[in-house]
Amino acid sequence: MIEQFRRLRGYDPTPWLPTLDRFLYDFRRTLADLLASEHYGIIAKVAHENALILYRQALKEHRPMLGDDMTTRNATDMPIAALWTFGRAEGPRQPLIGDMKGVASVAHLYGQNLVVAESMTASMAPWAFAPKDLKRFIDLELVTG
Repeated sequence: MIEQFRRLRGYDPTPWLPTLDRFLYDFRRTLADLLASEHYGIIAKVAHENALILYRQALKEHRPMLGDDMTTRNATDMPIAALWTFGRAEGPRQPLIGDMKGVASVAHLYGQNLVVAESMTASMAPWAFAPKDLKRFIDLELVTG
């Protein structure tokens, strides 16, 4: 990549790499902190001022991953994970397994004793699963946390 950078930009990026790495880390950390405080935190504050209990999903599959999952989920009363249905051949999508582990972890970390699971959600074929087919999804959610 260094060679291609020189070709495309006309200078050597090597002296700047330590600065880029440190700045990029700080920039992303700042975005994560602000997402937690200025978005999720404000929503929680307004909800609590209005005597509402806040149920919320955080940074799961197909959403921007600039935030810190533990920090964003801390600003909710009932953190939610999601597990969508899947065919036997394809298996569960790994980001959703991570989402379930994240919600269990944040509940443990912040002393919450309840979490919410969006369970057995089916897309494009909502009636494709009989109750006997859904047991494996429930089992997976329970063993994941």
